[in-house]
Amino acid sequence: MKLHILPILAVVFCLTGCNIIPKKVEYFQDRVQPMPERTTQADESLRQAARLAADRAAATERAALSTDAAPEVIKPASDTALLTSAVSAQVGPPSKLWQGDVPALIARMDAKEADYRRELESYRAEVRELAGKKIEGTGAIQVGYFTHLLILAAIVAVAWLILKIVAITNAPVSVGLKTIEGGSKFLGRAFGELVEAGQDFKTRLKQRLADNPDLLESILTDFKTAHRSSQSRDTQKAVGEVKG
Repeated sequence: MKLHILPILAVVFCLTGCNIIPKKVEYFQDRVQPMPERTTQADESLRQAARLAADRAAATERAALSTDAAPEVIKPASDTALLTSAVSAQVGPPSKLWQGDVPALIARMDAKEADYRRELESYRAEVRELAGKKIEGTGAIQVGYFTHLLILAAIVAVAWLILKIVAITNAPVSVGLKTIEGGSKFLGRAFGELVEAGQDFKTRLKQRLADNPDLLESILTDFKTAHRSSQSRDTQKAVGEVKG
């Protein structure tokens, strides 16, 4: 790999978060639960109540008509019968007609509705914590992680090529590109020379102290300690990440 490719690779790794691992491996993850729904018993109670209301309203209308009630009584009774009949048709017929008293049916409906609302509120609290987080598998365009790296590298390479073309007629851009290329080559050569010198030092030291391994180990340990102590914390961290 030529050294002038180093700036391109540096940009690619920065764009990908300087992390070549596709994603973290997690265990015992939480999962989003399905949205709570009203139970079959709750729906059945609602259908029973709607049918009972329609039947009672129809009975009230018939009673008003049979007793020659005043128009101001018959009219509301007829409207109520029509409305409750329409509501009962919308929710559907119950599996079984309600045989108990009205207060008991109302209490049952209230209890089922309270249970449903508690579950719904708990679900809302759970989903509220996940608001804004990405959902895996829903991307409009999905590619593998390393394909993603190749695409970014291609984009950066094209941008680099465009800059080189622009640099032909633009002196400032030309100077900037040459500075980057020269700097990367210099850093690469300097790093290589530093590593080569260190290896040569260790080889010579081993040759001269082959008969005294304890002294050899002591000198190498002192050398590593002095070398690390002279480095900045950022340098030590960078070296550690490279080795890791």
